[in-house]
Amino acid sequence: MRQRLFLTWTIHHSCNYRCPYCFITTGQKDVFLENRYPGLDRLLSAWDRIHSLYGSCIIKFAGGEPFTYPDFMELLSRLGQRHFLDLSSNMYWDAAEFIRRVPPGAARIEPSYHPGFYPDLKEFAAKCALLKSRGFMGSVHMVAFPPVLSAVIAAKDYFASLGLDSVLLPFRGRHQDKPYPDSYSDEEKRLLQVAIAAAPAGRIQEVNKRYFDWYVDKQDRMDEAKRRLCLHGAVYAKIQPDLSVMRCCTPVPPERRQEFLVGSLLDPDFRLFAEARPCDLSPCSCWKPMLEGQEETWKPLWKFETYPVPEPR
Repeated sequence: MRQRLFLTWTIHHSCNYRCPYCFITTGQKDVFLENRYPGLDRLLSAWDRIHSLYGSCIIKFAGGEPFTYPDFMELLSRLGQRHFLDLSSNMYWDAAEFIRRVPPGAARIEPSYHPGFYPDLKEFAAKCALLKSRGFMGSVHMVAFPPVLSAVIAAKDYFASLGLDSVLLPFRGRHQDKPYPDSYSDEEKRLLQVAIAAAPAGRIQEVNKRYFDWYVDKQDRMDEAKRRLCLHGAVYAKIQPDLSVMRCCTPVPPERRQEFLVGSLLDPDFRLFAEARPCDLSPCSCWKPMLEGQEETWKPLWKFETYPVPEPR
C-alpha cells in the first residue's frame, strides 16, 4: 500500500503582519512576484486530479499568511471534503466562520503567535480554545526571536495553563548583524532548554527538543558526504507560490532548482516520483528527511497516522 502523501503548500508570499524575523520582511523585496492566483476553479480541478491519482492527501498550508489568499475559506471548505488540511496561521480571522465552513475532522490549525502583533494574548488564546473544543486545534508555534524571547516563554506558560501545547521555533536569520541560531547566548539557550523540559512529555516535548538539537546544538547531522536515497518528491513535495512543485522541504540553491523540480501542480500530466531518488544536497537542513531504509526514524516524526482521512461526502 502506497504511503499517504504529505504536501506542503506555501500558498503565497503575502502577510498582514511584518514580523522582523520573517523572510517576507527581511528578505528579497520582490518575493511577492512569485505569487500566482489562477482562480478557485483551476486550483480545485488540480486537486481533484491529485485525489484521483493518489487518494486523500495531507496538505500543509504555509505562507505568508494563508488566510489572506483570495477565496481561502471556500478553498478550504471544498478541499476538506477529500484531503486533510493542516494550517499555519496568525489567527487574525474569524474562528467561528472557519468552524462553520470546514468539514469536522478535516483540518487542524497550528496557530502562530507573534508578540507585539496580535494585540490581545487572551483573545488569541480564546480562539485557540474554541478551535480545540471543536477538534481543530494543533499546537501554538512561536519564534524564539531574541528581543521577544521572554514574552514568548511567558506566552508559552499562559497557553500551558489553558491546556494548549506550544512549540518554540529557533530563530534562523540575522539579528544585530549576527547569524542565528548560532549566536544564541548561553543564557538564551538555557531558557529555551528549561522551556522545552517543561513541555508535556510525549510528541510535543520531542518536537521541541528536535528543533533545538537540530538547529541550535547541531546534533544528529547526517553524513553530508554520503549520497542519500530520499523519498522527498515521492511521498512528500513542496508546492511554491507559483505552483511549481519541489521535492525538498527546504530551500535549495537557485542554481540547482531544476534538479529538485518535480513539475507544476497545474500541469495536467503532473506526477510525483515513483520511488526514492538520490540527493547530495549539503548541508541538508531538513530535521526529518525521509531517507529510504530509515522509516523507523522519520515516520514517528511525520505522524501520518494522526491525520484523519475525511469521510466521503
